Formats: sequence, C-alpha cells, structure tokens
Amino acid sequence: MNEPLALELADVSKSFKGKTALRSVFLSVPKGETLCILGPSGSGKSTLLRIIAGLEEPESGHVFINNILQKGVPPQRRGVGFVFQTTEAVFPHKNVFDNIAFPLRLKIRRKTAREIVAQVNKMINLVRLAPFRKQYPDKLSGGEKQRISIARALVYEPSLLLLDEPLSSLDNILKRELMDIILEIRATFNPTILYVTHDEREALDLADRIAILNDGQILQLDTPSVITTAPNSSKVAEIIGGWNIVKATSRQSNSNLEIHAGSLNFTLPQQPQALSKELEIGIPVSAIERVAKAEPVPSKNYVAFPGLLERVVPKGSESLVYVRCGEALIRFEMKFPSKPVSLGHSVSLRFKKSAIKLWDR
Repeated sequence: MNEPLALELADVSKSFKGKTALRSVFLSVPKGETLCILGPSGSGKSTLLRIIAGLEEPESGHVFINNILQKGVPPQRRGVGFVFQTTEAVFPHKNVFDNIAFPLRLKIRRKTAREIVAQVNKMINLVRLAPFRKQYPDKLSGGEKQRISIARALVYEPSLLLLDEPLSSLDNILKRELMDIILEIRATFNPTILYVTHDEREALDLADRIAILNDGQILQLDTPSVITTAPNSSKVAEIIGGWNIVKATSRQSNSNLEIHAGSLNFTLPQQPQALSKELEIGIPVSAIERVAKAEPVPSKNYVAFPGLLERVVPKGSESLVYVRCGEALIRFEMKFPSKPVSLGHSVSLRFKKSAIKLWDR
C-alpha cells in the first residue's frame, strides 16, 4: 500500500521574463516526511516553495496538497505554513503573543479566545519564547524573530510547513539554537516539512530525504546516506560536498579501463556503464589517506600518487588538508598535527579504487 502523500508536484514549470526558474519538476512527499531541497543560489528553490504556497502560479503542471488539486486555491486556504528567509517577516506593531496568534484570529480559522490562548502558549513554550511573550520585535534578536515566524507558521497545524533558508541570516550560535528547535518540532508534531537551503550541513542534519536542485531541475532525490555516498553526477557531488572532482580521460584496454588525470594514472576493471573518453572522477575526501615513507607500496586495489602540501585548515580534532596534484587540488582529512606542517613539501597519498565514482563530462 502506498504511503499517503502530503504533496505532489506534476510536471511543474515556471519562468520569469523569459528566464526559466523551474523545468518540469515532479515531486512526491509522503505525510510526516522532512524533505530538504538543496541547491545553489538561483537554482529555483524559493520559486518552488512559493508555487506550493500559492504565492506564485506555475506556467504548466499541477500542485496537489493532500491529493487535492490547488489550481486557483488562494494561499490562506491551502493549509500551508511558510517561514521566509528574512527575520523581518514579523509584524513590528504586534508583540510576540499577538504575532503568533494572528493566523488563528482570521475568520477562516474560527477559533475561540480560549483555544487561541492555549494554542499560542503551546507554541511559545515550544520555541522557547515564554520570557518574551509581551515583547515587541524591535527588542528581540534575529533568532528570536525567526522563532516567532516558525511558531506563527505552525500554530494552526498546517498540512505543510515550508521553510525557506530560515537560518541563513543568523550567526552560528543562533543557527544551532534554531536547528535544535526545528528538530524538537519534528519530534513533537511530526509535520510534513519542506526545508530549502544551500547549506549541505543543514540538509544532512535534518532531512529524511534530500532533493538536489540545480538550474530548475531535480538532479537526484534520495536519502542523505545515498546522496552523500553515491551522487549520480559530478554536479550533485559538488553540491552535497565531501568529494574531490578531477577531470580525466579514459581508454579501453583489453578488459580494463585506463584512467589518466595528471599524476593520477591507474586502471579499473571494465565498467558496467558505457562511459565516454572525457570523464570526471569523484574521490571522497574521507577515502584519501596520507602514506608514510616507510610504508610498503600499496596493493593493486589502491591508487597511490604524490602531491605538494598547499594548505592546512584546522577543523576540530582534524585538519582539512589541500594538496596540489598537477592541475587538481585534492582535499583530505587527517588528525590535527602536533607540530607545524611545512607547506610546499611533497606528500604521498592513496585511496581505494572501490571508493571512486566515474561520470561522463
């Protein structure tokens, strides 16, 4: 039996002044799922949310919410909560309580005064704004204002909660606080969430599934585990992060595939998929390791290569290390060095052949 859908997009397209924003998007979101839409600026993420919310109309295609076609349905009747990117989307003339209560006081909701107080207090406690219930927005931080927006979007228990880069304008401390609140909302209400971001860390922290959006198209839609370990293209690998992408050429030789990419030259067994001569190699950052001079030459299952140490970036207990290998700049992680590292020195690296991905250019 198929899972009930909270949202379905069927062949949705949109353009602005001749520029395509969305290209034939198909998307199904089961009830209770948190789907993160991840992509660079200008990829169509916000346009997608605005079409779902009814703030924009698609040029073609259809939007279904709870299996009901939304053509011509105004935003206030779609049962959708929307949290905008800006922290200034609150009413400056209303205090925290009245900001959050606003959707419940619309005639369409038909809530009693007692119901409104109970529901708003529940939201205020959930988003940790109880000490500020009578404060006005000009007295609050950006994170506190964004908590108002989330509570206001959630207070009437919408079918969908749409969050458009809600953390982008906040500092790191406020981002962590608000992410904790969003995770708590998930655990408490199990809402259906579409969360737009260009930050892969947010998507990986939050998502049940991730849709990679670029140039108005969904390139891959899968679980965080699959997308991070098996991106289906170099563009997906670039967006999700954690991969070195190196241009290469290939040549079939007997039952092997010869790969040539500067100082990276190795053979692979014949590949199941047909590949062109012009390739891109994906090497996970986590798969590369430094080889000590005393270690034996690695087996045929490894690719060993030299490089020049170019940059070391501290990252907690580890460092992100950049090594120049001809035209390619290769990244890998190693434990934070106990003594200063000499930049410009030669290092030996290796990775398992089984870790890499090959994509046509």
